[in-house]
Amino acid sequence: MDLQVNLKKILKKGAISSEQEFQKASIIDRRMRLLVKEFPELSSDREQLRALLKAYEDKHWVGQEITDKKSWKVIWLSILQSRNAFFWIKEKTPSNQN
Repeated sequence: MDLQVNLKKILKKGAISSEQEFQKASIIDRRMRLLVKEFPELSSDREQLRALLKAYEDKHWVGQEITDKKSWKVIWLSILQSRNAFFWIKEKTPSNQN
């Protein structure tokens, strides 16, 4: 499962070092929010991930003026991540061919 592999990489590294990693970690966190209901043993991993997300936010966002350049970078990365997620879902979904 890609989710588990990416999660383990982030947790093993112990920090989020870029905006792209932050976006990936955010997507993993959203998926885990649903998975924790079925698999409660994942809750400790999700808590660790959320701590890393918060640490990144505190270091890079809190107390800093967000410039237009940063805003557009965040928007652009979000669009790219959404696009990648869409294609991933499309690849994993069986086609409706007759």
